[in-house]
Amino acid sequence: MKPLVIAFGLAMASQHALANTGSINFFGHISSGTCSIDIIDPSTGLPTSRIFMGNVNAAQFKNPDDEAANRAFGLRVTPGSGCILVPGAHASVTFTGNYGGAGATGTLYALEPNGAEGLALILKDNVGTPVDNGIASKQYPLHDDMLFSVAYKAIAIPVTGGSANSDVQFRVDIP
Repeated sequence: MKPLVIAFGLAMASQHALANTGSINFFGHISSGTCSIDIIDPSTGLPTSRIFMGNVNAAQFKNPDDEAANRAFGLRVTPGSGCILVPGAHASVTFTGNYGGAGATGTLYALEPNGAEGLALILKDNVGTPVDNGIASKQYPLHDDMLFSVAYKAIAIPVTGGSANSDVQFRVDIP
């Protein structure tokens, strides 16, 4: 298998706001590589540059491990320009958080420092199994979209308000 390294910014942006107002955006960028990889919206199948996380109130996190703002996204590998997908080929995706691991075992994705506290990101595969920081996901058929989800997960209570940004790299190993 030849590794394909793609920078994937999973960034959450939050505005400091009063009481119960604000917004959180989830967006990313795919840099050039051997194979074109698009972020897609699974509900439409169309490429997207942003995944809106919705409005999240710290009060939604009452206990450690509570999750909120679950959003689906996918990765689509498109053949062409030197990228050939062998029929029946499978690949896994390894996500690695730029700010390191979070949670008791370091398997979650840490948020950027000096923002919301008590939170991390959790990434899951298409059947809801967590994809741990730095560990390859299950195998996905390369001719299908690789579907994932992301959510905020409480790692400490209380959760405090603030920006909720993170950057995550990913590598797709294509045979």
